Amino acid sequence: NGNFLGFIGSMFDITERKQIEETKSRLAAIVEHSYDAIFTISPEETITSWNTAAERIFGYSAEEVLGSTIDFLTPPSFADEEVIIRSKLQQIENLFHHVTVGRTKAGNPIDLILTITSMRDSTGNLIGASVVASDITHQKREELLRLELAKQKEINDLKTRFTSMVSHEFRTPLAT
Repeated sequence: NGNFLGFIGSMFDITERKQIEETKSRLAAIVEHSYDAIFTISPEETITSWNTAAERIFGYSAEEVLGSTIDFLTPPSFADEEVIIRSKLQQIENLFHHVTVGRTKAGNPIDLILTITSMRDSTGNLIGASVVASDITHQKREELLRLELAKQKEINDLKTRFTSMVSHEFRTPLAT
């Protein structure tokens, strides 16, 4: 027939999209392989993400916690601190650190440093928060042990000086 039907189409430069996807993948890998627990919570305080370190530190799988409120992570004796954290989240503050005690699935206390970052949309509305929980239980125990050893050394030094003084007094006759 001799008629040529031409190709009509469009080309898109996907370079920027690929770079964005690579960045997302790198960030996801950082979160997933972090030594610290990293999770996000919604404004209603339900857990929306939970990394493997959070599973290891707290003992709960992601399936067990996603959609749950954060209450189960706090021992009852620290309920007042939850109120502090909640009020800080509602404020304009973007980042704050908080030293506290958490609770594992087994019910054991765990010493934590929380780094909490408010997540806001482009208009400034709170859309959630990211939480990085660093387990400092081991460091606190080491510090307590160091303090106890220093205290014991001081007591031993005092006992040594006392016994040396008493011994000297017994060997030296009193002057008249």
